Amino acid sequence: KLKEQFSDLIFLIALRHPNRSNEVYNLLKQNGLNTKRKSFNEIVDLDTNVYMYDKMGEMGTIYEASDIVLMCGSLVDEIGGHTPVEPAKHMCAIYTGPFIKNNASLFLELEKNNACVICPKLLNEDELIESLYDISYSLLTDEQRQTELKENASKTCEQFSHVTDDVARNIITNLK
Repeated sequence: KLKEQFSDLIFLIALRHPNRSNEVYNLLKQNGLNTKRKSFNEIVDLDTNVYMYDKMGEMGTIYEASDIVLMCGSLVDEIGGHTPVEPAKHMCAIYTGPFIKNNASLFLELEKNNACVICPKLLNEDELIESLYDISYSLLTDEQRQTELKENASKTCEQFSHVTDDVARNIITNLK
């Protein structure tokens, strides 16, 4: 639906589990999406709907190429979401599904700071799809809102960027 309205739009999908590459590729093809795969060095053209990053170590590249990021691990309860810190550092506008238990406090901080959009918990799959479409359309057509989310996410997540260093310092201090 979005591709029909935005002909130059290409969806980038990053697989957290590249061993599922063929399964995901086949699902995309079965749904009529012209899909290219990074692991096959396939070239994106004007008819490409989806470019699938099915190799490890590509997230920084994907975020650099993206303006808007949907955190897909938040679309089903069993996964519980992924961290938004890296897309925030790369100045992406972030939106997420409702299942964010793995990073709930961070997402709530982002939401409080007008730095992400959290899709509400809905009753069924069709409502979720419609909500995701509405959010996507809104972000694609409102450049000011997109910029605001990017800047606020970057500022909010900056305070979490030194957590690993702080933990390491505390461990070393307490070992002495």
